[in-house]
Amino acid sequence: MDLKQRLFLALWPDEKTRQNLYVAYQSTLAGSFEEAERPLGPASYHLTLHYLGQTGPDQKACYIEQAKRLSFTPFSMQIDTVGQFSRAAVSWLAPGKIPGELLQLHDDLRRNLADCGFKAEYRPFKPHITMARKFKLPIQEQKITPLCWDVDRFVLVLSAPSTQGVRYRVIETFPAC
Repeated sequence: MDLKQRLFLALWPDEKTRQNLYVAYQSTLAGSFEEAERPLGPASYHLTLHYLGQTGPDQKACYIEQAKRLSFTPFSMQIDTVGQFSRAAVSWLAPGKIPGELLQLHDDLRRNLADCGFKAEYRPFKPHITMARKFKLPIQEQKITPLCWDVDRFVLVLSAPSTQGVRYRVIETFPAC
C-alpha cells in the first residue's frame, strides 16, 4: 500500500481575505469568469510557498519538524495585480511588489526543508493565488484595486484528487511568533 501524500506548504487566507479575493477577481474580469473551465472557489485560494510532491510518512514528519522550527514575524501583503500564465492557462492574483518578509519566509523554509532532502524548484519564486485553471481568454497583466492580506501563519496542505477536481485540506498550521 502506498502511503505517500501529495503535499505543499502555503499561505492560507482567512475567510474575509478569501471573499475579498473572490470579489476583486470577479469585478476585474466582469463576465469573463465563465471562460474558465475550472474556476477555483474561495475555499481553495492559497499562495504556494513550496510544492513538496509525493511525500512518505517519515519525510512528512521531517517537513513538519523543520517548519515548526521556523520563526517569522507577521506581515501584510498588498494584492494588486491580476494576470495569467498563458502556457498553463491559469489566471491569478498577486502582489505587484513582493514583500521582503514573503521572500524571507520562502528562503528560510527552503533552507530548513533541505535538511529533509527537499530540493526546491529551479524556477524563480512567482508568488500568486490561482483563481482559475484552463482559462480560455487571454488576460493582460494589470493593476486592480488593492486589497490587504495580513499573513500570520503558513500551512501544510494535502492535495487529493476527487470527482470534482483537486481538493485541498490543511493538515498542519504554523503560526508566526
